[in-house]
Amino acid sequence: MSDSKDSIESRIDEIAAFRRESEYDLRDVSPVYASQMESTTSVFGEQGRKGGLAQVHRILIALGTAVQAGSESTIDWTITRALNHGANEAMILDAIDVALLNGGNFTVANARFAYRALKYRLSTRPAGSEEEFPVISTPGHLRAASGA
Repeated sequence: MSDSKDSIESRIDEIAAFRRESEYDLRDVSPVYASQMESTTSVFGEQGRKGGLAQVHRILIALGTAVQAGSESTIDWTITRALNHGANEAMILDAIDVALLNGGNFTVANARFAYRALKYRLSTRPAGSEEEFPVISTPGHLRAASGA
């Protein structure tokens, strides 16, 4: 069982590294991507609609969507963003459960990955630390919007 744990942790780290490296490649070749990232900033940045959802809640909605869509990279990235923006474990578990309930049987494998990714991300953060996770990839547009 230890090998399985090491395997999933390695896979999560590989996914994050690939995401970091590929961010610049895609940004350099795709004007559509740059435009999409501007839209992403307007939705997931600190400034939302007046009277609308807080940033962390918008990110949790995105997590539910990621779990239903099934992209491991998106699931891991959104979990780390949620943690870095104040979501606690219970909030993230609720978002995963909502996705699981709404997505049905086709979402089970994605939810399993999300639970493992959350467990791993929580285990890599020093106890009591409020620092952001160093292993996530925050694209430049989001880094600038959040002041990170």
